[in-house]
Amino acid sequence: MPSLDLHIIHCAEPESWLLRCLQSLGTLPYRVIAGAGRTTAENRARAIADSQAEFVGWVDPDDWIDAAHVPAMLDALASNPDAAGAFSAETIVDESGAVVTEPDLSPAPWRPLSQITSPRYAHNLTILRRSSALPHLSAMQGYPTLSEYVLKSLATKSGPLLRVPVPAYYWRQHDAQLHRAYTRQEHARAIAAVAPALRAHTSGLGRVAATVAAVAHPARCVACRAVRAVRR
Repeated sequence: MPSLDLHIIHCAEPESWLLRCLQSLGTLPYRVIAGAGRTTAENRARAIADSQAEFVGWVDPDDWIDAAHVPAMLDALASNPDAAGAFSAETIVDESGAVVTEPDLSPAPWRPLSQITSPRYAHNLTILRRSSALPHLSAMQGYPTLSEYVLKSLATKSGPLLRVPVPAYYWRQHDAQLHRAYTRQEHARAIAAVAPALRAHTSGLGRVAATVAAVAHPARCVACRAVRAVRR
């Protein structure tokens, strides 16, 4: 299996949540990083910069994964050497861990337009080529709650993402989630920063739609307001 380095940034999550997260990783290589004293973006940038692995990824300590699906994601990347990364499907669970929404396992490709219009798109287990992530570690620092979205999106400057329809990620919903704190201003700045990279992977009417989406968001985006208000 290609070299993979996962990191978990732990700050104030319940110990039982962190334990479930770590247990879910099985034999996969990982590092736990104490989050206190630095922003999530700073800790993530340091973890990726310090890694020597070909591929990097992360799991939020309030979530967990099914590690059995990671080999399929790495196989997809091995078969597509031009891809910047791969992401899985996700299962949405409530605070107690009960399933709320089953994962979408349809064999649909990556949709760059959806990634422009919603930071939630590709929020799941994402594995990036470290070489694709490294050039953008500084750029993501200006986005306190959307740094992960900015990094995943800017990484596509070196190639597309692969959507691998396996149920690898479990996303726990609770009131203290970081994404609930993002502002319209931060969202608008993030979209402006990532739209050119994502738009480059569209063509024809898709490129026109991507341009319109980048201009219109987030002020008139019903989907994005729904993401902000989600209480699953």
